[in-house]
Parts: sequence; C-alpha cells; structure tokens
Amino acid sequence: MTQKRRQLTRVYIFFSVLLLFSTILNRQFTVTGLDYLLYAAFMGIFCIYAFRRKKLVLPKRYATLILLFLGIIVLNSVISQYTPSWALMILATFITFLPFLHFAISYNVDFTDDDIRYFIDTIIRSVAVIAAIMYVETFLLGTDASITGGLIGSNLFMIGFVASLCNQALLLSLCQYIKYRRRKYLYFGVFFLFTIVLTIQFKALLGAMLILTVFYLSWTPNKRKALITVSLSGIIALGGLFSIPTLRNKLYNYAELYDLSNPANDGIARIALYLTAFQIAEDHFPLGTGQGTFGSIPIKFVYSDVYYDYGINRVWGLEEVPKYDFRLDTHWSSILGETGVLGLTLYIMLMTFPFWRYRKVEKKDERDRAYYIVLILSPLCMMFESVTLPLPNRLAFIIIYSGLTAVILRHHIQSHQSATAIASYIPNETDTDSDPRRSDTGTTGV
Repeated sequence: MTQKRRQLTRVYIFFSVLLLFSTILNRQFTVTGLDYLLYAAFMGIFCIYAFRRKKLVLPKRYATLILLFLGIIVLNSVISQYTPSWALMILATFITFLPFLHFAISYNVDFTDDDIRYFIDTIIRSVAVIAAIMYVETFLLGTDASITGGLIGSNLFMIGFVASLCNQALLLSLCQYIKYRRRKYLYFGVFFLFTIVLTIQFKALLGAMLILTVFYLSWTPNKRKALITVSLSGIIALGGLFSIPTLRNKLYNYAELYDLSNPANDGIARIALYLTAFQIAEDHFPLGTGQGTFGSIPIKFVYSDVYYDYGINRVWGLEEVPKYDFRLDTHWSSILGETGVLGLTLYIMLMTFPFWRYRKVEKKDERDRAYYIVLILSPLCMMFESVTLPLPNRLAFIIIYSGLTAVILRHHIQSHQSATAIASYIPNETDTDSDPRRSDTGTTGV
C-alpha cells in the first residue's frame, strides 16, 4: 500500500471516531448539524483522492440497486402532490442515501488486515470511553438515571443511542476474540453487556441476546445441545431481567402504552406514525409520498400536508410546533411512507447486501466466519432496534453497519482474488511427473 493510501486510511479512521462522538451527544452539548459538517469535510477529502486516483470501485449489483432506488425517488418527486421544495427534497434524499454513500466511500478505501483490526479496536475503545463517562456521570456526579428509566443515565449522551451502540461494540468484541483469542476482547464484551443491562433499554437487551445466541450457536459443534442451552439460558436471563423492578415496571408501561386494542393508543406518536405509514403505503402504492414529506428531517423546517391529510397533526409530539418533538421518532415508518413498498424493499436489499455478497466468496476458517457474523448481525440489529429509534441515519451507526462492513467485504474479496491468482500459478506436480513432455515451468490451474 502506498503512503498516500495509508494516510487516507488513517484519516478515514480519525473522522469515524469524530463522527461517532459527535452524533450521540445530546443536542444542548453540540452544534446543530456538526456531524454532517464533519462528514462533508470527509467527503471533500475523499473526492479529491478519488479524482486523483481516477478510479471508483463498487459492486455492480450494489450500484444497480442504488440507481433503482434513486430512480424511484426522482420519479416520485415529479408525480407526488406532497413534494416539498427541491432543496428540502435533496436534503432528505441525501440523508436517506447516506448509509449507501458511505458504503461506496468505504469500499474504495484500502485496508490491510492490521488496519481493519486497528479500526475495530478504535471503535471498541471509543464506545467503552462513552460508557465509562456514563458511569462517572451516574455514580460520581449524581446524574438522575430515573429520567430515562434505567439504572445509569447521562446528561451528555442520548442513552438509547448509547445502549444500541454498546450492542455494536459487543458484536465487534466477540468478533475480535474469535479472530485473535485475546482475553481483553472478552472483558470488553462483558463490560458492554453489563452496560446494556443497566441502561434497561428493552430493544437493546433483545439485541444483545440475539448477538450472544448467534455467536454461541455458530461455534458450538453439538447444535442440539446448544439449542437446549440457549433456551434455558434465555429463560433464566428473562427471569433475571424481570426481577429488576425498574425493567418490570417499564415493560408493564410498554404493554399498556402499545396495546393496539385500546383505541386511545392511536394517539401515541410511534403508533400513529406506523399506522399512518401502512395507510400511506396502501394509498400511494408502490412509491409513497416522496422524500421530505413524512418522518424525515425536512419536517422540522417545513411541515408536510401529509400530517393534516391523515389526521395525525393533532397527535401529541407530531404537531406542527410540538412542545416535545416525536416527528422523527421512528425510522421504518418514514422509509415506508416516503418511498413506499418498492423503496422499502430496495432499502432492505441495500442494507443486507454485504453479507449476501460475502457468503458467495469462499471461506475456509472460523476467522472468516467471525466477520461473516458481523456482516449479518450489525445491519440486522440496526433494522430491529430502529423500530423505535432513527438509528440507521445516525453517522455513529453508519460508520459501523455500512462503513466497516464495506471495508471487510472489499478486503475479503481482494484477499480471495489474490489467493486464487496465486493458486492458478502453482504447478500440478502429479501431472508433471506423469507426463515427461511437460516442463517444470509449466502452469496448471488448481
């Protein structure tokens, strides 16, 4: 790797850490749009690099999916009756495409094995620092954790985002332990798991259980015994969690709050957003209402007529000028409402592309499988936990489930291609010995 490419790799990792911290800060501790300004600076550096390199590499199928998705958005912007100004439409489109744009950028940054290990270790340490700051806030500075319904809290960071970020760090810690067999990664994993439990964020707890289950089943020879162990462990774990009064009360509140048989619950912001999204998907099949019209950032600047037409402008937190703003409180309702069934399908295909592409490349050892699990679980946890939070368009998560997966995929494909190329030049000794007409310098594909 040339010196300039190595420098770009280090710049990439540096900006990733900056974005990770800037994204999950509470609004009163950061400048509005700081994370996007930082990302714009990084994009500028990459564009200069790409222009000088005169080469942009991207899997054909991924590029095709992006073009199809973009085509749907452009078409919808022309025919939708709700299309906002072009500036807001472009802003919404940029934010929607940000994970896929970052994948394309990351796919073109050259990483060695050591670089990938350093990148993952940097993410793990950064999340550990954030979690440690939360402990300091709670137990030394006396931050009231009851506000967020957990046993630890934070005024500096958004607790729900930190819990989900700890899940990503837990996944990466287990991956690194499988690859390098260093106990420090197990210690990190235990620390992240303990932090997730203390935050008492139910979706994060379920995500952690999913990660632990998949890793255990993947590296246990006796699958039947493993399933029994996982089942019993799950029951014990749930029993232990329900023994925590704070979590038990929180679950009871959730059950009452999200009881769809209660007509009064239609007025709860998250339920109203999802019910409306399904109705929009039916009424505006298959394209939705268009970018910047439902549950995306432009709504903060210009309110959409969609909210009036579907009667959710009266829902608490979804008003045009809300006292408490829940208009961006979910992710998938926004994707479904704005891009329709067709856009949602393409969005999911783009998110899950890395592990479908990775599995087509030959894998021979468990270290490759560890990365494969990351490519599966990182976006899968994002998809699950973003049911109630707008995680996929947060740069702290994009650098992991989109950026890191692109880096791993590109490096794995390059390594496999190099190994295949080398193998094709290895002489077949058996054939050479049996045929005297063949010289020692002949080549035969294996």
